[in-house]
Amino acid sequence: MKDYQSGTKPRFDGKGSLFGDIHRELPPGTCMFDIDRMLINMETELWLQRENTCFVEYRQKAENISFVAVFETKHKYSDKAFDLDISSNRARLAMSRQLGCRLFIVFYSEGLAPLDFYEINIDTGKESHAYHLIYDKENRAEKVRECWKALGLAKL
Repeated sequence: MKDYQSGTKPRFDGKGSLFGDIHRELPPGTCMFDIDRMLINMETELWLQRENTCFVEYRQKAENISFVAVFETKHKYSDKAFDLDISSNRARLAMSRQLGCRLFIVFYSEGLAPLDFYEINIDTGKESHAYHLIYDKENRAEKVRECWKALGLAKL
C-alpha cells in the first residue's frame, strides 16, 4: 500500500476514485470526505450517484471546522454540468452557498488524468475554467500540490 504524505490511508475496500486518490497527495490537514449518496431536501429530493461523486474539502483547527470547497467529479465533459435549469446543479450550488465555500466541477476521461477543474462562482452561478491538471506517475504529488496552490486552496 502506498504511504501518502498526508498520512491518509487508502480506502479499506480498495475502491475509490482517481480524484480521491490524488487528494491524498496533499499535506496533512487538507481533509476531505466524499458523499457517495446524499439526500438534499430543498423543495425536491436529489440523489447524487457514484458516477458523479461529490467531495467536500475542509480544514480543522482545534475543534473548529471550516469548509473550503465542494468538488463534483464527472467522468466526461458535458455542458449540462453547468446548466442551472437542472435541479441537481441548482442544489449543488445551494449547498456550496450554505457551506460558504467554493464550488468546482472536475472532469476526467473515464477516471483517468488529465483533470479539468471548472470553478462555479457561487454568487452568479457562472463557470470558468480554473486549471488543467496533467501528471505522470513520477510527478503526481508535485503536480497535485501545484494545482491546489494555483486554485488558491492550499498554501504549500
